[in-house]
Amino acid sequence: MTQPPGEEPDENLDAPAPQHVLIKPVHGNARRRTLLLLLATGLTVVGIHFGLAAGKSATPSAAGSSGSPPSPSASGGAAGLTYYVSSTGSDSAAGTSPATAWRTLARADQQSFRPGQRLLLQGGATFTGSLEFKAGVAGDAAHPVVVGSYGTGQAVISSAHAPAVTIYNTAGITLQNLTIKGPGANSSANAGVDVYNTLSGNRKLAGLTLTGLDVSGYRDGISIGGGAGTAGFTDVSITDTKAHANRDNGIITFGPSDLKPSAGYPIQSLTISGVAAYDNLGNASDHQGSTGSGISLGGVSGGTVENSVAYGNGGDCDSESGPVGIWAHDSTGVVIEHNVSYSNRTAGYTDGGGFDLDQSTFDSVLEYNLTYNNYGPGYMVYAGHSSAASSGNVVRFNVSMNDALSPTDNDSITYGLLMVDGYETDVEVYHNTVVQNGHGAESPLLNLGSSLHGASIRDNVFIAEFGSLIKTSSSFHTSQVELQGNAYYSLAAHWRLQWGGNSYTSLSDWRASTGQETLNGNDTGSSTDPGLAQGPAASWDPTHTQVPVPQPGAAAATAGIDLSTNFGTNPGNLDYYGQAVSIPAMQGAVMAAPSSAAGAATTTASASPSTTTGN
Repeated sequence: MTQPPGEEPDENLDAPAPQHVLIKPVHGNARRRTLLLLLATGLTVVGIHFGLAAGKSATPSAAGSSGSPPSPSASGGAAGLTYYVSSTGSDSAAGTSPATAWRTLARADQQSFRPGQRLLLQGGATFTGSLEFKAGVAGDAAHPVVVGSYGTGQAVISSAHAPAVTIYNTAGITLQNLTIKGPGANSSANAGVDVYNTLSGNRKLAGLTLTGLDVSGYRDGISIGGGAGTAGFTDVSITDTKAHANRDNGIITFGPSDLKPSAGYPIQSLTISGVAAYDNLGNASDHQGSTGSGISLGGVSGGTVENSVAYGNGGDCDSESGPVGIWAHDSTGVVIEHNVSYSNRTAGYTDGGGFDLDQSTFDSVLEYNLTYNNYGPGYMVYAGHSSAASSGNVVRFNVSMNDALSPTDNDSITYGLLMVDGYETDVEVYHNTVVQNGHGAESPLLNLGSSLHGASIRDNVFIAEFGSLIKTSSSFHTSQVELQGNAYYSLAAHWRLQWGGNSYTSLSDWRASTGQETLNGNDTGSSTDPGLAQGPAASWDPTHTQVPVPQPGAAAATAGIDLSTNFGTNPGNLDYYGQAVSIPAMQGAVMAAPSSAAGAATTTASASPSTTTGN
């Protein structure tokens, strides 16, 4: 789009929006991860809000389908003009009312949009082509340019050879209530919504809102990133959106690789809420890159992903660097909470898991999430080489059920339902419930890899029907990894734990040999039945999946250790359901089964398979 008259030209104003290059981490096998230079486009994230009231379907509703369209009478002065595009309009018309609407996106793309102006497309109609916003247009976060639909239903933008919407070196833009369709996941070289900043001086542009979008059929659904130092965006919001049936990612943010907090990050203050990212299958021809993820965050400082789902992703990715449902890398201060990631896959032997805090990620948290039936780990914390070391990450109050299901007979089968590996310092894993039923003998519940330092694993519940409860790559000293207050319960004929090159068949033998599960000279931990049974779904869970909870009088209710008193750790005040924690020594993610008024959904579905373990 052209520059508004009377404004000074900004840099790169007349240049076409280029395809841009980014560094993506090659994500996956701990022994073979590298960096790969890939072509990509910017990213934006939008979400879906789910109905959680009694009787509502667990399937996410169509993004933005029930949103109130802007009133056509809102057209105002030059600063607040609303322009319209209709399938029955005319490109020679004024465009400033539904009766004088333009006909094509090509005409709309010639318009210079000032802050506060709007472009509305006729709901229910399909418009072929694309829109591009560049430096010199929009640019005011307080008075954004709004692009959306009017009338009944959502307008459809269909683009074959370019992004449907490009936002290049500008911000102060809202995209809302639009369906965006590409030519097909394997036919597109672009993102559906492509947002990026290449301005000099590490400039951050403020104000991007994407809400009520349905994006499918592209390489990436939504892409947001920076291509010059830490130039990028701040105050980015993605809500009430579906990103599905794309190839590489549903949603991706990016920046330079191996970023550190001292250098800054391209994306600041990012919120992703209510997103459904599904059936983004990956690139079967790319055997090195990480493709097929639902939500992939890179280059973020201060981000939240909440109330979102990722499922059915990654099934075509046969790469040394696999996909994950929702993950972050090269970021700091990211909180991923109240999400569900399930049935994600990999066609190869790496990843295919639920959640991951990956290389060069600092002070970030995975909390109050649910995973089940993923090929890879439910939860992973990983840094594959020393130059991409991570520190200060926390995994707490999560539930994993029957993850690490990959049928591939190699690395993935031994990932574990919860995995901590690589150059990780001061990672804390506490109050998680990890349950495995009915899988083969090689998949441990907890897998600890090499090069860890200062890792603490406390007050978790591990329940295995088959295989080892724990598998480690080495015999860690307690200064490297310390396990205390955990429940290790096996339903198999023989209790088994693999610690480095040694195998143990009892908690007491392992404790005596390694010094693990002791505190101030006293024994901690337990190997008896923790007393869990199927409980209700959490009220925030759109899939309404039941989870294991302690029964009245269960050992898990009091068999842990008080993290605050003994270690000065603040575990937070709430459990998985959002109940106030009144028993500091509880084990696992749940203090007790709640009433429907205290965090449980009033309509629940049976978990598959059953996670009942005792009493």
